[in-house]
Amino acid sequence: MLSGFTDGWYELRHANGRADRVTWDVRAMPFLWLYGEFGATNAWPYHNRFYMLALQPMSRNPYPTSTSIG
Repeated sequence: MLSGFTDGWYELRHANGRADRVTWDVRAMPFLWLYGEFGATNAWPYHNRFYMLALQPMSRNPYPTSTSIG
């Protein structure tokens, strides 16, 4: 989970030079969830060639860094 943005945007640049930019209102969604799978799966039909990247702006952190008990 990423946070601390002054502007809400990210850009993905492809090997062919094309770029895709995503923007969002960082005041409404101050967190960015980042997930990646880069060839570590042995599951059929991927066999070490599955690549995935997910970036999702979020309004709150679903994984709090501290919890209180009691």
